[in-house]
Amino acid sequence: MADAVTSPGRGNVGKVGIIFLLLLFSLLALLDVAALVWIWPAQASTASATSPAACPDGRLWLTSWCPSSDRRILCIVFLAGMLGGVIHALRSLGWYVGNRHLIRSWVPWFMLLPLLGGLVSVVFLLVIRGGFFTPQPTQGGAAPSSGSSPNFFGFAAFSALVGLFTDQALLKLQKTFESLLSEREKGKDSIATTLVVKSIQPNQGPQAGGTPVKVDGSGFGSGTKVKFGALAASQVTLVSDTELTAVTPPEAAGTVDVELINPDNQNAVLHQSFTYV
Repeated sequence: MADAVTSPGRGNVGKVGIIFLLLLFSLLALLDVAALVWIWPAQASTASATSPAACPDGRLWLTSWCPSSDRRILCIVFLAGMLGGVIHALRSLGWYVGNRHLIRSWVPWFMLLPLLGGLVSVVFLLVIRGGFFTPQPTQGGAAPSSGSSPNFFGFAAFSALVGLFTDQALLKLQKTFESLLSEREKGKDSIATTLVVKSIQPNQGPQAGGTPVKVDGSGFGSGTKVKFGALAASQVTLVSDTELTAVTPPEAAGTVDVELINPDNQNAVLHQSFTYV
């Protein structure tokens, strides 16, 4: 692993960068809400159902486009998922800024959160809606019955929650399909894929960093990263899939979490486990 001192993106975001990020995500949130209002269905049209100009859910403001209910739902789900991602980003930014640990290397992740929230929400829509809520036409080929009308508020609320809790949503989707599909056969040399951290020794060191520590657990790999608080450890050495060593980075006095992260984004945290003295 690259030394934390020379790794790209090391160091805290400056005052100008913090103000820019907060204004950017605040503006994005307002634009997202405005887009939701713009795409939201209007009251049922009073025009005759047989009229070519009829648009049951209302045409979009200042345009002549009349999207179908499915297209409108798709747009609403994406925008609501983005809004959840923006809220997630703003909440995380506020926490890191308040704790003076907003590291530059995390900025791209914050920028991707809104897009990721929208895309994951669309995936959930396709999984839940596809084949399960197909409206049935009435006799004679007429329009679908009113009982199959979509609940736009329900779709928007669910999508916003998916965007707000993207990691948990993806994990739930993975577990759901693992229960439906056969688990792939493991090779004889396979290692544990669940990352677990059990203990760290020693559990304290100086603020200047440089303390060699041993971490015990399971599921460690050649790309496992170690973080003390918000800073990455240097000289991480894999001893086995249950043990690794690392050198602590410099940090302010106090007790911090020790977090391990695998290349597949699995993470495990030993809370309040190392004290800088």
